[in-house]
Amino acid sequence: MDQADKDKLEKELADVENELWTAADMHSTWTANVGPVRVTRVLTSMSWFRMILTVSGAAFLAGIPLTLVDKTQELGVALVVGAIFAGVSFLSQVWTVQTQREEANYDKLFGDEDRQKIRRLLDARKRLRKELGRDD
Repeated sequence: MDQADKDKLEKELADVENELWTAADMHSTWTANVGPVRVTRVLTSMSWFRMILTVSGAAFLAGIPLTLVDKTQELGVALVVGAIFAGVSFLSQVWTVQTQREEANYDKLFGDEDRQKIRRLLDARKRLRKELGRDD
């Protein structure tokens, strides 16, 4: 096989892999409807994780100045604690669902390949253990 054929195969492989990951991202689409407004976005588990961090940080940063002023101290504490608890608990649940979606999608896309690889490795392990006299 000459270099041109190898380069062509490498490009074809890269295109196929990109198409697979694009297909995987299609299963990460979330839609929010508020009246006539419909927002659809591709949000992976990493996107949700970033949102968890952003909400937590924003609530914390908004509450700190309020806790320093005597008249709004209770409001600041309530804002920090309540916002962090509510936002993070909700987003954590969404993140968990998204992670499960990605795992299920990965299994659909690559499960057979992974199972075949694991089967080959188990067969090789069994053969080697047998050759070494370690049959259990």
